[in-house]
Amino acid sequence: MAGFEKSVGISTFENRVRLCVGPAPETGSGRSTRLVRISKLGQVLSDQSGELDENIHQIQEKGITLSDPSKNTIQHTLIPCGLNLKTLADEFPHISDIVNEAMRKQDDLLRETITRQYHEYLERFASRQTPSGSEFSRVLFQIEGMAGTIREIRKSARLL
Repeated sequence: MAGFEKSVGISTFENRVRLCVGPAPETGSGRSTRLVRISKLGQVLSDQSGELDENIHQIQEKGITLSDPSKNTIQHTLIPCGLNLKTLADEFPHISDIVNEAMRKQDDLLRETITRQYHEYLERFASRQTPSGSEFSRVLFQIEGMAGTIREIRKSARLL
C-alpha cells in the first residue's frame, strides 16, 4: 500500500491542473478561482495520501499485525478510491456526464463498503476477535477523507 499516490497518479493530476491554470490566471475569473481551488484540493489529496502511507508504515514499524479481514478491507476500500483518482487524472479537466456518473457509483460503492467494514470490525472487536485497532480505523478514515477530496475535485471540475 506504500506509494499509493504514485500508483494512482496524483502527480499526473497535479501536473494537468498546473497546465490548466497556466502562468497567470485572469483576474476575477470564476474559472481561475475554481482551478486554484482544485489545485489546493490536489495538494490536500497529496497530503492525505502521504498520511495514509505514514499510517501504514507506523503499523509496520510498531510490529502490529492486522487481521486478514482488516487487511482485505483496506485493500478493498482502496479500489474505488483509486479508480476514481485514475479516472479524474485521465479525464481532467472535462468530466463528462457519463464519467461523472461512473465516479458517483464508485463513491457509493466506497461508502457502502466502509460502512459495512466498520460494522464488521465492531462485531470482531466486540467478540474480542481483533485488538483495539485504532490503526485500522485511522487507515479507513484516511481513505474516506481521500475519497471525499477526490469527490470535491470532481464536482469543482464539473463547474469549469
